Amino acid sequence: MSKFDSSDGFLALGIIVTYFVVMTISGIIVQYISQLQITIIGGGINVFFVVLVLLCLKMRHQGIETIGLKEGNIRLSFVLGGTLAAILFFCNCLSNVLFEHQSFIDFADILIYFVYFFTVGLVEEVLFRGYLQTRLHSLLKHILLDVLVTGVVVKKLRDEFEFYGDLYNGIHLIP
Repeated sequence: MSKFDSSDGFLALGIIVTYFVVMTISGIIVQYISQLQITIIGGGINVFFVVLVLLCLKMRHQGIETIGLKEGNIRLSFVLGGTLAAILFFCNCLSNVLFEHQSFIDFADILIYFVYFFTVGLVEEVLFRGYLQTRLHSLLKHILLDVLVTGVVVKKLRDEFEFYGDLYNGIHLIP
């Protein structure tokens, strides 16, 4: 038996539709603003949607454990995830320097990218895997279908040729 009702499922779908609309608008304005503004706005949008999910949890009297976060493990998760992301980021930068003969990224840019990609990962885990996937079960009633639909939504947001949610490229509604 699901611990969420259909109103939770429809609320999650509403948030996702809102996310798609906001990212579509951002894809339109991205061509008119600087790279720094893009990064700041993108991070701000992501933080806004995480806060929106947390407010929905509070409004529906649901704890953060319902999106897969456990109060005792949050600090460890951030440290471990941040460390692994930093290693991956620096290995990627180092490979560009060694194999593609590019210069290393300025430290200020590294901090900006770190904050941006941290918020991207946070929104992906909290909004999509934590909130949408768990609430979809109240509508779809089958766990494999929940995972499949959530995976398709995340894939569409990552796919730069169809519906890419990254502010660096905007969203292309028409391939």
